[in-house]
Amino acid sequence: MENIASVIIIGTAFTLLIIGLAAFIIFSAQRKKDKLLIEMQELELQKQKEISENTLISQENERQRISMELHDELGPMFAATRMNISRIQNMSHKPDSQEDLRKIAEDAEESLGAAMAQFSNLTRMLYPVILNRFGINEALLDIEAKANAGSDIEFTFNIDDLNIKREVVSTSIYRVCQELCTNASKHSRANSVSIEVHQEPHQILLNYKDDGIGYDTTKVFEGLGLNSILGRINAIGGNLSVESAPNQGVDIKIAIPYEHQH
Repeated sequence: MENIASVIIIGTAFTLLIIGLAAFIIFSAQRKKDKLLIEMQELELQKQKEISENTLISQENERQRISMELHDELGPMFAATRMNISRIQNMSHKPDSQEDLRKIAEDAEESLGAAMAQFSNLTRMLYPVILNRFGINEALLDIEAKANAGSDIEFTFNIDDLNIKREVVSTSIYRVCQELCTNASKHSRANSVSIEVHQEPHQILLNYKDDGIGYDTTKVFEGLGLNSILGRINAIGGNLSVESAPNQGVDIKIAIPYEHQH
């Protein structure tokens, strides 16, 4: 009997030990799971913060660009037009001033025409009418045409027949291409720029390439206004990668997953 009692006691103690060990393992695993969940939530919050910051940077950069365009381009044009009108008023009562008046009027008309063209460009920055009226494909071809007309760089677009359901995605692609072309004209010193936009079963791919001066990607992430572009792409769930080196041009790859269109 004593042997049986000893066996029962030992068996019970062993069982309790196993149960205790199992409980400890389960408790430890749960703590690790909870810790991992907290870390994932913190990473997600950090990612959302970065997206918000990049979006704000993008918006602020646009405001600054429009402000500079207004100050540096339209301001002098309007000032020149006003000065020419004043000259016309001062000379209108003078005899034998018809030829001078004609020349001043031509200058005023030229300045006003340039100001109107610049104003049209600024309105496109603020509100892409062509995108809303004719769709993303025509809007991108319009960017290509205007980039080639306003720069010595040869811009080439290769675009699929895009069918994008969400307006925010179409607008983001339009703005990104617009910004890439604008900054390439100002900073890349390239001879040629190519932009491809392809629609695949699960994502939209945008690839930018130029043969310009490039930059060191290990030291800076601001080439071609990439911080602003990154904010737009992150905001719609996409990702961006850059390959570049001094005097080796720039290669930018952007992917926008399709699940963000539903």
